[in-house]
Amino acid sequence: MPKRTTPGPAGVGPPLLEISTVEAGLHTVGWLRDGIGEEAAARAAAQRDVEVVPLSEHSRGRLERAGLQLGFAAVDAGEIRRGVRELAAALETITEPSATDRRSRNRR
Repeated sequence: MPKRTTPGPAGVGPPLLEISTVEAGLHTVGWLRDGIGEEAAARAAAQRDVEVVPLSEHSRGRLERAGLQLGFAAVDAGEIRRGVRELAAALETITEPSATDRRSRNRR
C-alpha cells in the first residue's frame, strides 16, 4: 500500500504529513514536514478535537524526523475521515505565515 500524504497549503509545496504504510495494528506514524514541530502540531490538533501523540514522547534520544503517533483502534471510518480533515486544517494553521509576516512581505 502506498504512503498517503496531506498536501501543503493550497496544494503547493511538500506534504505537511506523510502517513506510513499500515498493514495491521492500532497505530501508525505521520511524519511531519521539516520545520513543523511535534508539540505545535499536537496542540493544533487538540484544538480541533484530534488526539495525536508526538513521537518524541516514545523516544529517549533525538529523532531524525518529527512525527506524530496516529491511533485508529475502535474508531469508525467517518470519525477517521473527520480526524484527517481536522488534522490537515490544524497543520495548515501552524504553517501559514502570520498576518504580521504577510504585511511585512507586502511592504517590500
